[in-house]
Amino acid sequence: NLSTSVLEAFQHSIGFLIWLITIVIIPASARKLVTKVTGKEKEQASHLSTALILLARLLVVLIVPLVVLVIFGSACYAGW
Repeated sequence: NLSTSVLEAFQHSIGFLIWLITIVIIPASARKLVTKVTGKEKEQASHLSTALILLARLLVVLIVPLVVLVIFGSACYAGW
């Protein structure tokens, strides 16, 4: 079990963590991945990297929090 102070620290730092992931990590890694996979320059692979960035941001900002809410909510999946 996690202590209250750990949960409160996580609650206050999650906004910065999501910002860091969506603004810094996802675009940089998407551009590098597309460049490695396609072998094209960044300018030529911009459409594919943009689609990948949008999909990753959708997952991080909407899908993952929704799944966490359903699993760790106090309803049926909480296992109480």
